[in-house]
Amino acid sequence: MLGANGCDLDWPPPLARGGVGGAAPADGGAGAGGTAGAPNDCAACATLGARIHDQKPAAVHPVAAGQDLQAALDAALPGDELVLEAGATFGPLEVRSSGADGAMITVRTAAADALPGPCTRLRDEDVAVLPKIVGQGGEPALFAADGVHHVRFVGIELTVDPDDGSGLPRAVVVIGRGDESDEAALPSFLELDRAYIHANADGRPEGVAANGGDTTIKNSLVTGFHDGHTRGVVIYNGTGPLRLLNDRIESFDRMLVVGSDNWTPKIAVPSQIELRYSRLTRPPSWKQPEPAHNYLTGWLLLANAAHVTVDGNLFDQNWEWSAIELDATNVNVPQVVDDVRFENNVFHATPGNQLLRIASSASPEKITGVRFSNNVADPVSWTFGLWGGATDLRIVHNTMLVSGDRMIYAEGVSAGLVFADNLTGYGQYGVMCGGPSFNDCAPTVFPGATFTGNVIWGAPLGAASDYPPGNTFAGSEPNFVDPAAGDYTLPVGSPYVGKASDGKNPGIDVAALSAAAACRSP
Repeated sequence: MLGANGCDLDWPPPLARGGVGGAAPADGGAGAGGTAGAPNDCAACATLGARIHDQKPAAVHPVAAGQDLQAALDAALPGDELVLEAGATFGPLEVRSSGADGAMITVRTAAADALPGPCTRLRDEDVAVLPKIVGQGGEPALFAADGVHHVRFVGIELTVDPDDGSGLPRAVVVIGRGDESDEAALPSFLELDRAYIHANADGRPEGVAANGGDTTIKNSLVTGFHDGHTRGVVIYNGTGPLRLLNDRIESFDRMLVVGSDNWTPKIAVPSQIELRYSRLTRPPSWKQPEPAHNYLTGWLLLANAAHVTVDGNLFDQNWEWSAIELDATNVNVPQVVDDVRFENNVFHATPGNQLLRIASSASPEKITGVRFSNNVADPVSWTFGLWGGATDLRIVHNTMLVSGDRMIYAEGVSAGLVFADNLTGYGQYGVMCGGPSFNDCAPTVFPGATFTGNVIWGAPLGAASDYPPGNTFAGSEPNFVDPAAGDYTLPVGSPYVGKASDGKNPGIDVAALSAAAACRSP
């Protein structure tokens, strides 16, 4: 069934669980893009499918300003719909009632007709008609725990008041208590759709603490978290799946954090994490003037995570720290970062440091199965830092306009590296791995590596002899059709057409990147 913008409302099917944190998707190969079997459209925008959007309410209960929303939700039965007066304000809400499969309890705005369609992100101009739920006295706006399930919120504003001396909750939306040791106690099958989740006037607290089971946040705004240590969405003791679909997330600290490097989950490694078709950014006005630092302004941290898909997103405004970190450095805490896929993403404004930092404290088995394919980085100071190594890292068919130091810096051992069919700048040093050249250090630092089909520009004369045969070294950046408009196609007649090891053009598949971008709301 197709919804707005071509969204396939029946895709994807429920995710299976098994193995380390759940079943892994099938491997599509070095240059594969997208989850195996997924149609290349806005499929993920309505993850829970037509069974939700076509659901007929069992009973509709209007809730006007001044009425008791908590009592109405406590009395709700599976399939019931609570319709909140547009623009009304309500106090903090705890989810205590549960729906059922195909009969979710729904809390929505009465101004549903004023919302964008079910596959379109909420816009700033839409928020005026939303009913508002406000956390007060140290309580979050929305709290769900104790195994509640099958509840969704559509077109709701969620925030908290400034600290009145009672302290602040850990987040505006708190899903799970964060210390459960029994999976049955986790809230699950919860959905926030076209929600406006924002900080108070002080830029605090955090956005969503998503320590539950199956949770979806889609078409939503998670914004305003400008205090120096506030993050957008965090999960560290939930099992997942967690889906962030077509959202805009703005926070001074990282927009998504999965796992913790100093805390062991009591149930399972968070798994089946999807970040798709979203924009992760922050307003330039938040940047601290020199000589102040803007540390911790990356986009994404994975410290304990399995089966993660980051697909079709736009990332911008990273200032002074590693943009994306995969961190398994605490030898005293069991950590794993396994099966992580970055596909069809655009990374802009990454001048500060590494685009992707992989740190494992010389335990490369902790970080395995990372795929980085069909992404654009323009500009980027340097692309990949491997601090301690990783196993089975594949970097294939990307276009990376390196403007600073290097392509790769490596310490430790990263067995099975595949670096193939990329269009990339050389930077000042190319690949640095502890020897005078890549060929010298690769046998010990990158055992079993494949380094072929790349077009590398800006290298010093003679650098080609430092690398394996099968790569092309260019004096200057290739011509692209229209990079200012995001078109990194090699023009007809380019000497690099067909130079990839698979006979295709090196760099991105522009059609696949464009198809993913079409699923992302502006």
